[in-house]
Amino acid sequence: MCYLNGKEYDEIVKEVFDLYQDYLLTSFPIDVKSLAAKMGIKLIPYSSLLKEDRECLLQNEETKDGFHTCKTDKGYPEFAIWYNDLDQKARWRHTIAHEIGHIILRHGSKASEKQEAAADYFAKQLLAPSYVLNFLGIREIGDIVSNFQISYESAFYTLKAIQNYRDKYGDVFMGCEADFVNWARRWLAS
Repeated sequence: MCYLNGKEYDEIVKEVFDLYQDYLLTSFPIDVKSLAAKMGIKLIPYSSLLKEDRECLLQNEETKDGFHTCKTDKGYPEFAIWYNDLDQKARWRHTIAHEIGHIILRHGSKASEKQEAAADYFAKQLLAPSYVLNFLGIREIGDIVSNFQISYESAFYTLKAIQNYRDKYGDVFMGCEADFVNWARRWLAS
C-alpha cells in the first residue's frame, strides 16, 4: 500500500473543498452522477455495453471497477468515466468519485500506485469528508454508511482517520480543514 505525505493529503483536501464550493455540494450523500454531469464528464455504465465488451472489462483487474478516458478530438478534453454499475451502489459511487479524483488531480490513464492512493483519498474525502464528520460528531460506522452511502470498509477507515486526527489535534481544525468545516457549518445548520 502506498501512502502520501501530509502536504499531498492537504492538497487533495483543498481540491475536494474547491469542488464542494464550485459545484455547491451542500447535502449528503453526494450525488456523484449529477456532479459528473455538471463537470461535463460523460458516464458510461457497464450495463449499457455489449455483453462481450462488459465481460472483457470485468475480467481485467485494471478495469473491473471502472476507469476514465479522455478524448481531445475537438481541441479540448472530453472525459468519460466507465463504471461497473452492476456492483453494489457504494462501490460504483466510490469508483465514480475515484475517477473524478484522477481527472481533477490530472492523472493520466495509466496511474501510478501513488496516484491510485491519491485518487482513493480524494474519493473518500469527496463522499464522506472526515473533517466534516469530525465536526458533526459522527462516531458510528452505521451512521456513516447510511448518511453518506459508502461501504462499511470505507466507513471503518474513515472513522479510524477521524479518531487518529482527534487523538493528535483534538477539536482544532487547521488551514484548509478549518475553511472546509467553517463553510460546511453554514449549510449544515440550515
